[in-house]
Amino acid sequence: MTRASRLVCAGCGLEADPADPYPFRCRNARDGDDVDHVLRRQLESARLVFPAAEGDASPFVTYRDILHAYHVGRARGLTDAQFVRLVTDLDDRVAEVEGHGFRVTPFARSDELSDRIGFPAAGGVWVKDETGNASRSHQARHLIGVLLMHAVLARLGRPIRADLAIASCGTAALAAGVVAAAGGRRLRVFVPVDADPVVLAQLQELGALVTSCPRVPGATGDPAVAALTAAIAAGALPFTC
Repeated sequence: MTRASRLVCAGCGLEADPADPYPFRCRNARDGDDVDHVLRRQLESARLVFPAAEGDASPFVTYRDILHAYHVGRARGLTDAQFVRLVTDLDDRVAEVEGHGFRVTPFARSDELSDRIGFPAAGGVWVKDETGNASRSHQARHLIGVLLMHAVLARLGRPIRADLAIASCGTAALAAGVVAAAGGRRLRVFVPVDADPVVLAQLQELGALVTSCPRVPGATGDPAVAALTAAIAAGALPFTC
């Protein structure tokens, strides 16, 4: 029987094996083959069973059946309770770093916006407010899912010790800094030379290794992204949104 959650290469169709020590890259990828070996998530929603929410639980506990890490862990012998413990432990460490963990964020009709645009009472503009998240943006929610996959692999005896890396100078970098600090992981952040000093100071407080990337004469593209690509080629793991 196929797994409810799978990673399948969009370029060649290969399904990633959760037993691989590096399950984030298609094993068929070769330099110069002109194929976009990008792993895409395939989730069979009809097979999902959502447990009842438990009080003020983390959304990553309530909706754990959606997470690829959950299905990999369960298929390899983790119990439901053990996965929940991984989530709550990581959420507790996020709270130690940020002051609070992950909870459901508000979603409601904005009467002011609805009235100004002219919507009737039956319709309107609805706003999802993500500013109460860890690092004050939605990006940390994406990255906590990646780190949960790392936590599952570590629990299964295949820890990933490589540096995490991101090219950013704003909210994505701060989100990565908070989550990496909570997970006890070293994060390398590649930034442009004109990055906001306030953001840089916050990243350094989080323990991130920040590298300023000046533009090289004659080079094309974003120098921070080029530096990130080089770091990944040298063994770092992309920790991006």
